[in-house]
Amino acid sequence: MLIFAVGAFALLIILKWYPAEIPSTNLDFDWFYRIPGRALLGWVSAATQALWKGAMEIGLGRINNALGRIYAVHGPEGQMARSWPIGFMAMWTAVVLGLVLVLAFVS
Repeated sequence: MLIFAVGAFALLIILKWYPAEIPSTNLDFDWFYRIPGRALLGWVSAATQALWKGAMEIGLGRINNALGRIYAVHGPEGQMARSWPIGFMAMWTAVVLGLVLVLAFVS
């Protein structure tokens, strides 16, 4: 069947009955998602980029706030940098061990 189709096209070209090729633009349904779709994709991309940039600024601001608070407590001048008595540390070690034991018993 393919050989007969090729033969038919060859015969049409030899007899000059095959129409000449006319360069043109074929507008079909795909125009609705090619041209406007490209514009929509550009708009969505710009909106996503703006949202991502805003979210990053908010997130980095919160992270910097948290790091500032941690530095205020644990930094060189912070409350945790001072000397603690041995008895106080022993008490907190016992409290943490008690919490671990309670959690292990509950689970």
